[in-house]
Amino acid sequence: MLSSLSRPRTRTASWPLLVLTVLALVLGGLSLPASAVTPADVAGAVTGRNGAAVPGVSVRLGTLTGSTFTPITGAQATTAADGTWKTAVPDETQAYVVQYSSAAYDLAYHSLGGTATTTPADAREFTGGQSGLATRLMRGSAEVTGTVSRAGSLDGDALKDVTVKLYEGDTVLNEATTGADGTFTMDHIVPGSYVVQFSRTGHTTTYYKAGGASTKDRAQASTLTVPAGQTTPGIDGSVADLVKSQVGGIVRTTGGAPIKDAAIRFYTRNPADANTGTVTYTPALGTGPAAGTTGNDGTWKVERDFAPYVVEVRAPAYGTFYSKGSSLVTDPASAEEVQVKEGVARRLDAALGNASTTTISGIVKTAEGQPVQGVTISVETGTTDASG
Repeated sequence: MLSSLSRPRTRTASWPLLVLTVLALVLGGLSLPASAVTPADVAGAVTGRNGAAVPGVSVRLGTLTGSTFTPITGAQATTAADGTWKTAVPDETQAYVVQYSSAAYDLAYHSLGGTATTTPADAREFTGGQSGLATRLMRGSAEVTGTVSRAGSLDGDALKDVTVKLYEGDTVLNEATTGADGTFTMDHIVPGSYVVQFSRTGHTTTYYKAGGASTKDRAQASTLTVPAGQTTPGIDGSVADLVKSQVGGIVRTTGGAPIKDAAIRFYTRNPADANTGTVTYTPALGTGPAAGTTGNDGTWKVERDFAPYVVEVRAPAYGTFYSKGSSLVTDPASAEEVQVKEGVARRLDAALGNASTTTISGIVKTAEGQPVQGVTISVETGTTDASG
């Protein structure tokens, strides 16, 4: 009897405990988060154009909307001496891109293939943890500009199609070509020290030399130091034609008036004849076409092969003269040879005495075309009246 009465009391007492247990489980379940946010580590390494590690690069994770980059708070790092970096994205499910910023390089993003891109649209998007994101920065933040001219030209003629190369040791890091005005711009240069070379087909190869003409000797070339994020202007050079240089000048009267239609001829002075001592010229003096003729302003300019020449100036009503240093002579035997050399332009200006006479020449022939000898030629002069 006693045992049968105690069992119902035991079952009745267990109900409150069961209710409390279920209630605790329900309430506890309601307090748990619906899902957990898990951060993820992201790491990589940055090298430069030459393959060496680049320290001090600011690395940020963020999102791109068009070309607008929005950084993720706290997701950033700076590359160490060995180029490595590590940070974390707070939510492993969030998509992100990796941006690289450095004074020595243009702003860039991680892209396919490991070469950084400066075009936001080409940036590669990631989710979750990543390790070993190796990136190579290629586009430096500096540029160099200059002009290349022709050595051996009277007016320093600008040259197009000159190849300009930037050397680091024996390695070409950048290259550009001059335009029609002789100018060039070499962009995306990594700051550093370089040697600049100028070359063109049919011309000498030279190197930049600060404060003077370009040099053909690389050992004499200046070292160009290019700073980060800046344009270095005035890196000018010159190259010379391998065959010809320019010779020219202006022919005036001693009063300064330009003389038009003066003929300029070049002669080669031959060695004196061993027997007679006679000196001849090629072509013969006074023959052959003129190499140049003065214009309305008295100027002339010609291209001549490298060689020594006797230069003749023949001007109507003024006479025939030959160059002797900075003066003129009428005897070709006393004229000095003008040396035309690689990269050297020769300016030969001439001042001729005012014309005092005019030479008139012609041929007198019979009606049948036979020349007539012994005819006396006279010139009559007169004075114009008021009407001219």
